[in-house]
Amino acid sequence: MWGPYRTPPEPPPAAPAPIDNEQAILYLVLAICGLTRLAVAVADAERFGAGPTVALILTLVGVIGLVPERHRWS
Repeated sequence: MWGPYRTPPEPPPAAPAPIDNEQAILYLVLAICGLTRLAVAVADAERFGAGPTVALILTLVGVIGLVPERHRWS
């Protein structure tokens, strides 16, 4: 008996769902695309004589440009 002021213990949180093969392949492709975009941004920044901060900004601008407009700010 729990008494009038005690609550039963909470169940443990559920484990996250495992990643299936299609999702793993999608993440791998996205990672490769992101690294490629970063390499291109670094090359562009070096070509113009800029530093790594500019390369990071170019990467972020490129990634934001890849996101469809309807998902960009939601």
